[in-house]
Amino acid sequence: MFFWKGALFLLILHSFILGWYSFIAMLLQKKYKSQANNILIFSLEKKPVQCSKKTRAQKNIFNWYNQWAGKIKINNLQAKKNQKKDVKKNKQETIYMNPWNLFLGIKNNTSFLCWFLKLNFFVLWSLVKKNWWYGVMFAEIVKAKAVSLAPTEALPREILFPWLGQYYRPLWTYVAERKSCQITLFFPSISETPTIPNVSNDRKYEWGGGSWPRILVWDKYSKKRLNSCFQCKDKIETVGPIWFSDSNESLPFIPSRSIAVFNIEPHRISVHQPESTYADWYALFPNITAMFLDNIQSVLESKQFKMVWKYKREISKRADPRIKSLYQKISQKNNVISVLPGIAAERVIEKCKAVISSPFTSTAVIGKSQGIPSVFYDPTQYLRKTDPARHGIPIISGKKSFAIL
Repeated sequence: MFFWKGALFLLILHSFILGWYSFIAMLLQKKYKSQANNILIFSLEKKPVQCSKKTRAQKNIFNWYNQWAGKIKINNLQAKKNQKKDVKKNKQETIYMNPWNLFLGIKNNTSFLCWFLKLNFFVLWSLVKKNWWYGVMFAEIVKAKAVSLAPTEALPREILFPWLGQYYRPLWTYVAERKSCQITLFFPSISETPTIPNVSNDRKYEWGGGSWPRILVWDKYSKKRLNSCFQCKDKIETVGPIWFSDSNESLPFIPSRSIAVFNIEPHRISVHQPESTYADWYALFPNITAMFLDNIQSVLESKQFKMVWKYKREISKRADPRIKSLYQKISQKNNVISVLPGIAAERVIEKCKAVISSPFTSTAVIGKSQGIPSVFYDPTQYLRKTDPARHGIPIISGKKSFAIL
């Protein structure tokens, strides 16, 4: 009981800090500029993604949106990642601004100030009466009120959110939607996990209460899974693989006899345990990543193929402590070409003859969409070959089967 009270206190404190931050940031903002012809994309990058001549060839979310047939015709794209400065490039202005941090004029700001002070007293009194949910929702209420005071032209035409596990949309997006702002959730990956035998894989408990008005998924398999969870099925659109991030780094030289290889970063079991069924797989086979990379490298070397290996991200604190030495060992092999993690997988795949992915990474679906032979490789022979998470892509089980392939 003490633990849960402490966790609830921290959650309420965090909400108050965010609410006050949003309030102060709004008062300090300059007068807004019309965003009626703009699109806002929430980004995962450490630095905001920018539109410029140098980035037009990149496989990032901006360029994907520009080539997408379902896009809204606009003058400019924006990427938001905790930035408030303006960046001018090629006579275009890209503004990194939260939709709720807008200077609304002296009259509206004064009204907002009075309302904000009343809200603080009300929430504090509610906490005294043990109505803790007002404290938890404090920051969301502040943002929603700020957006309600914003004129329609101050909001972008569309706001896109990458799916990061958020089944419920922010409260302020309901207000923005009433002001003719399209709210869209998109998947930067297929986001699949293995199905454990004899265990239900029903995800309605996650998505059942979701109310996103529009969801963009990669293929019919993702759409089918979400359709089983939502009552309103016409909100889900199939758009193909969505490019998300890329870097300016050039690819190393890739010979014609090359196979693209993608593994999953092996997190500590304590990280995966509460998040996905990967924990069960890793618990049974703690050396699965070493098996995956060693098997592929040795077989491709015997067949005189180059292994173009791109690991997903820089080694983090969440990673298995043994992974660094494993990566160094693999990268030193004669037939291995290492690719920097910041480079988009799409650029690597289009240079290779085939794609081999660890189940169930999105790179297999990218290869399939480009018409390049693509398989999942399971060195443990644990996963079912009919697992729905495979998205119609073959699963090769065991080193012998892989060598024959």
